[in-house]
Amino acid sequence: MKPSVALTLLVVGLFSSAQAIRASAFVLNPDGTFVTITILGGGVLYGINDSGQLVGDSNSSGPFVYSAGVFTTINVPGGPAQASGINNHGQVSGWYETINPIGTHGFIDSNGDLMTIDVPGHNDNPGTLAYSINNAGQVTGWFTNDTGEHVFIDTNGVFTTFDVAGEPGQLNVGIGINDSGQVVGAFGRSSDSFRHGFLYSGGVLKTIDVPGATYTQPWGINDSGQIVGFYFDATGVEHGFLYVDGVFTTIDAPGATGTQLFGINDQGQIVGSSSFFATPEPASLLLLASGLAALAILIVRSRITGTSSY
Repeated sequence: MKPSVALTLLVVGLFSSAQAIRASAFVLNPDGTFVTITILGGGVLYGINDSGQLVGDSNSSGPFVYSAGVFTTINVPGGPAQASGINNHGQVSGWYETINPIGTHGFIDSNGDLMTIDVPGHNDNPGTLAYSINNAGQVTGWFTNDTGEHVFIDTNGVFTTFDVAGEPGQLNVGIGINDSGQVVGAFGRSSDSFRHGFLYSGGVLKTIDVPGATYTQPWGINDSGQIVGFYFDATGVEHGFLYVDGVFTTIDAPGATGTQLFGINDQGQIVGSSSFFATPEPASLLLLASGLAALAILIVRSRITGTSSY
């Protein structure tokens, strides 16, 4: 093997081991302390209510409720699923996929009693995805039909739908809703490649974009109108944000290479996820050392024999 080839393989191997990414779920308290929540098999926290109950997804067991240190799995029909919101009554909102027939459906879980949510006229690619639920039982999310993606609000089975972009085929997703019926989410425009955030309040739409960001995704809103989400800056780094009265505050988990914020309750507690570049395993470092030694031998041999390194 030529030394240059060996060097390339070593660099690629080291980079791959060093760039392995691990994720960590957390609750951020109003005093600024981060509390890590260990999810079996890894996973994400999406929602929090005023009692501190959490909802999210485990990579190994699917959607769950976390309360007083206990994980309870939410049983849904079909395949992959996500639990995204929880209100103060313990009702959980989310979505699940089915294989036969293929489709995605929203749901509300009330103490194990599952109710499916399908926006009339939705198609099955992907279908209806419910995200957040307020204390009145209103649910917001998004759905697809032949004209694209649209935001919906479900009020006791009566659906209000709207598009933010006002352009057929553009992204329109509702994610968070509070007790006043204010909705946050994201949309796209044909005039640029950015993702923009929005606030829908009393029938009025307001764009929410972090200054300088290429991607803004509001996710949660509490009854005080505090909004959390995440954005990508101009260099592609992901940060969490808190938006209050027109002011953005960037929030990065300590030591993280990326931070996402998903939910906020009326006490100001926030749930989110952070990503980190994992430290190479000892075995990887040993392999690197062995490879460097082999590379040194190859270089010496090439000099002795007069062979080229390229």
